[in-house]
Amino acid sequence: MTSDLISTQQAADRLGLTTSALHALRCRDDGLSIVQKGFSVGYRLEDVRAFEQRQVLAVLEQVLTAERPLPLIRAITAAVMSQPASAKSVTPAVVLQPLPAPTSSTMTWYLIYTKPRQEAVALTNLSRQGFECYLPMLRVEKIRHRKTALVAETMFPRYLFIRLDTSGNGQSWSPIRSTLGVNQMVKFGGHPAKVDAQLVDHIRFRETSQPAQPMFTPGEHVVVADGPFAGLEAIYQTTDAERRSMILLEILCKPVHMRIDTANLRKTG
Repeated sequence: MTSDLISTQQAADRLGLTTSALHALRCRDDGLSIVQKGFSVGYRLEDVRAFEQRQVLAVLEQVLTAERPLPLIRAITAAVMSQPASAKSVTPAVVLQPLPAPTSSTMTWYLIYTKPRQEAVALTNLSRQGFECYLPMLRVEKIRHRKTALVAETMFPRYLFIRLDTSGNGQSWSPIRSTLGVNQMVKFGGHPAKVDAQLVDHIRFRETSQPAQPMFTPGEHVVVADGPFAGLEAIYQTTDAERRSMILLEILCKPVHMRIDTANLRKTG
């Protein structure tokens, strides 16, 4: 291959696909086209990188527009972290994907993997040292002290973004590893994984525009936890402005609509 082309096998390995699956992408409008230079046939590395970025943004868009994005995000995170270290270097993930560094600036976004439930601790201590960090959050409806309340939870548990100078003349990276709350920097092939700035901007936009995640969704089966109907299963309908839920109970073999304090409902199972 020439310096700006990679072979079919190299492209397939980078994307975590079989060569037959890679061939199928040629027929897609947003897929990858082959390039021929003399007797060499392959893929432009810049095209592969652009395809990677489109796929990451597409997955992120699907996750953040889901009715209940937080469990899905946690499942993706758990799946990535459960893989062997060798597999993580080639497996696409929501934000754990090595992307090309910006050419217009020496400042590049990277990922920090924190200690369990210490995202805010890591954020505070890194910020105190002068590092620019970003911890995406979600607003989620929870029960607190027998009342419903909106609380903030991390969008990507155990991950936060950090923006570092790659010129070698900026702030030293050495204090990061020993910072309270930090486990390590996310790496691929032994090198810190770069995150495209457009992806970070997209997450910021979705964070500010995303409505609060409700505790229940219409049609979901719930259980009444308190009151005269405690223990009965019902179907959640909706919640009004006073945070009282409309549910559908079956009483004496007849469906009955009823309003109940949302804090008195629990998920089944």
